[in-house]
Amino acid sequence: MGAIAFSMTEPGTGSDLQAITTRAVREGDFYRASGAKTFISNGPVCDFLIIVVRTGQPGHAGISLLRAEVSDTTPGF
Repeated sequence: MGAIAFSMTEPGTGSDLQAITTRAVREGDFYRASGAKTFISNGPVCDFLIIVVRTGQPGHAGISLLRAEVSDTTPGF
């Protein structure tokens, strides 16, 4: 397994996880995430990314973690 980065901070929300707006919607066996993240530690060298997203209702119950394989050619990364 390669380097892992954690992606939770968003513009305007900082690290307040209950305020995140990045959403993920299930599409078959995968999730499609949309939103913006900042300050991704290890981002330039990671192989896998843990992304904090909203998949449900407001508040802590609607927060999920997704694992994504990434590279320097991954669209949007």
